[in-house]
Amino acid sequence: MITNKPKEKAKELVDRFLKVRVDASTFDSIKCKYLDIDEAKQCALICVDEKIKIIDIIMNDKNLDISANATAYVLIKDLQEVKKEIEKYGNRINNE
Repeated sequence: MITNKPKEKAKELVDRFLKVRVDASTFDSIKCKYLDIDEAKQCALICVDEKIKIIDIIMNDKNLDISANATAYVLIKDLQEVKKEIEKYGNRINNE
């Protein structure tokens, strides 16, 4: 269901958050910083978890036909694989 392989999708999600600038201001100074790898991974994991929650809500709809329910199940399995790859993402960078 996910068009990219889980490893590629995980990299795509984490890399998108690595480009995010956040306000890191303190009382003494105003700074912006980019998310580090761990912060980017956490954001990507939150996105995947939210997708899984939404699909799960849809699956609980009693009016959903069997084929749609089966598709949703496969999509959740794919997203769980993406989560595993996101969790391994930083480790892969350090080992390569």
